[in-house]
Amino acid sequence: MEEFTGKKLLVVGGTSGIGRAVAALVRRGGGEVVVIGRREERLAEVVESLGVIGIATDLNDRAAVASLCERLGHEHGDIDLLV
Repeated sequence: MEEFTGKKLLVVGGTSGIGRAVAALVRRGGGEVVVIGRREERLAEVVESLGVIGIATDLNDRAAVASLCERLGHEHGDIDLLV
């Protein structure tokens, strides 16, 4: 299963539930996954267990969102999928 090879996925709230399941599916399919979450301890567990990139960000903070967008562009380039 390599249908996501070469694709980059951004998962907002990917530390649990459907977001985490989608992140796991895309990783198994060969894609690069960036998970965004507020809770650093949950984010660290997802990073370790799924082999994804984790960025702790509170999306209620406009400055943090602007910083996140800039960081994503510089470090990861274009995002192909958003969940």
